[in-house]
Amino acid sequence: MKISLYQLSYLLTNLFSIAILHRFMNTFFEKEKTKRFVCIISYLFYFALTSIVYLFFDIPTLTLIVNWLIIFLITLNYESSMQNRVFVSVNIIFFMSVTEMIVGVCSGYFRFSFFEKGNYHDVMGLMISKISAYMIAIMFQKFKTLKKNEQVSPFEWVASLSIPVTTMILEVMIIQSETITQVGILFSLALGFLLDLTAFYMYDSLALSYSEKARLSVLEKENELYSKQCKLMQKSTEDLQSFRHDLSNQFAVVLELMEKKKYDLAQSQIATFTTQLNYSMIYSTTGNTVIDGLINYKLQCAVNDHIKVISDIVLPYDLYINTIDIVTILGNLLDNAISALQEIPESDRKLTLKIVYSKDRLIIHMSNPYKGEIQYQNGEIITSKQDNANHGFGLKNVEKTVDKYDGYLEINTISGIFNVDILLYISGNIYHNLR
Repeated sequence: MKISLYQLSYLLTNLFSIAILHRFMNTFFEKEKTKRFVCIISYLFYFALTSIVYLFFDIPTLTLIVNWLIIFLITLNYESSMQNRVFVSVNIIFFMSVTEMIVGVCSGYFRFSFFEKGNYHDVMGLMISKISAYMIAIMFQKFKTLKKNEQVSPFEWVASLSIPVTTMILEVMIIQSETITQVGILFSLALGFLLDLTAFYMYDSLALSYSEKARLSVLEKENELYSKQCKLMQKSTEDLQSFRHDLSNQFAVVLELMEKKKYDLAQSQIATFTTQLNYSMIYSTTGNTVIDGLINYKLQCAVNDHIKVISDIVLPYDLYINTIDIVTILGNLLDNAISALQEIPESDRKLTLKIVYSKDRLIIHMSNPYKGEIQYQNGEIITSKQDNANHGFGLKNVEKTVDKYDGYLEINTISGIFNVDILLYISGNIYHNLR
């Protein structure tokens, strides 16, 4: 069997199809469940069987069915439901097939026959269709990153798309050269695809490196919060021991004052005693280091500023929410509330925080009085040094984080009270898994 230049080019570009499939799989699925060796074998099986079907049959319908079946088998390497596997495999084969047909039409091939042997032999069109499919896979990956609310810089978009586009242009120029040989065409195709894969491998490695640095930064923040939580717990224990030691003496003084009908002094003594008891109170005891550390530290700072704290926190210790997200929401809201309360008289300082988890929903309510007027611009709260409430700072980050979980955020300022209500859906979301 004599193999033509187009068939050799097909085999070469079919190897590149493995890279396209792998990028699609990494976009749609989060984690492999089989051993790496088994996964590699499944991709090589795709190349081998699709190449055999093309060389010996080359019937579009048969090729399409075989491609879909093997792509579906490859999805079995990843953790997902059966419905998702079918959905992903159908969409991958759809985008790859449509890309080939569009390129075929653009290169002058109009007579598609799904049940007869194919007669398309444009090497340049074949190369362009594969690079185009790779670009689509890259774009899907970037859209997924945007969905996760991770920043994608313009440079990343340009770099991601310019590499395959540049390769495509160079290959077109090479193939159209009158002096190029068949070996030269195959070599240029192989070199172009190899450069693409190398460039994106290096790009992904750098992205992974930056992601690791971000993870270590989060871990450092967790350790800092854990340290603060331990210190607060230790201080609370010491205060409680001191309180118990002095309890009988304090009661004796109060009883004596009551017997002498000095009720004002007795009330003052009880108030002083209560303040001492609450000074290092532990507000959050969920067992989640990040949440407990953040809330206890911030609320203790509020108490130090003579702010009356009312809290109701009912959460599981293994709450499935990204560490950065919960720190962003609670940290910004608490900072804004404490900052606003510092501007009003001590007698009016009151902070209410309620956090409840129920039926895969995280509900957060926070309220506090404020001084002055809330400033708006284009329907959004803004902040400035003259804004005493100072609630604008960080709210945009809170809104972005809430949107990330398809949640709900409501802010109202009724009767001088700043109220924030947040609802997050945090179960079953493939993009948000704690640690």
